[in-house]
Amino acid sequence: MLERMVRSAYSLVFITVVFACSPEPDFNIQNHPPHSLSDYYLKEYYEENREQITEQKKQKYTCECGSIIRKCDRARHFKSKKHTDYLANK
Repeated sequence: MLERMVRSAYSLVFITVVFACSPEPDFNIQNHPPHSLSDYYLKEYYEENREQITEQKKQKYTCECGSIIRKCDRARHFKSKKHTDYLANK
């Protein structure tokens, strides 16, 4: 019962926010499921901040194992065979 109340309260807040900043004047919530709304706002954010996002993705990181990788690929690199072998032989 409490989850339903919280969920319904969240839905009311979400609908209020969506109507307040709707992308179209004749906006109807039934025609736009939440995932398409988030996609719309993410796309809009990306278009407004494209240069900053690409600059952040270009930043390089030099790992202790000697690899030069992008900062956004660090988590994947730490799981790689090259990095784990380096740590094992250290």
